Amino acid sequence: MAENLVIPLIPDYSYRFNSILEELNIQFYVRWNIVDAAWYMDLEIVETGTKVNGIKLIGGIDLLKQYAITELGKMFIVDTEEKFQEPDFDLIGDRYKLIYILKENADDIPF
Repeated sequence: MAENLVIPLIPDYSYRFNSILEELNIQFYVRWNIVDAAWYMDLEIVETGTKVNGIKLIGGIDLLKQYAITELGKMFIVDTEEKFQEPDFDLIGDRYKLIYILKENADDIPF
């Protein structure tokens, strides 16, 4: 079974924070898009300079898969109430969690 790490998110219109994943310093920029009524995230791996902008935080997919970031495992938005709805502004970080699966365990998750 893959190990889950919860990356803390908060309901704020725009904010930055750092987290250590796979012994790498990751800079996150998270923002709410009012027009789209959706959350977006940019991330940068400080040590390698790898940057990905405009990741839409939607459920049901590995958010990093399409970017082929070899340094990292998998990342998902999970609806903890299992209603399979997209994250709204108020409940991000509470009902909707950003879950990271370590690279060494990523093969345990088939999608």
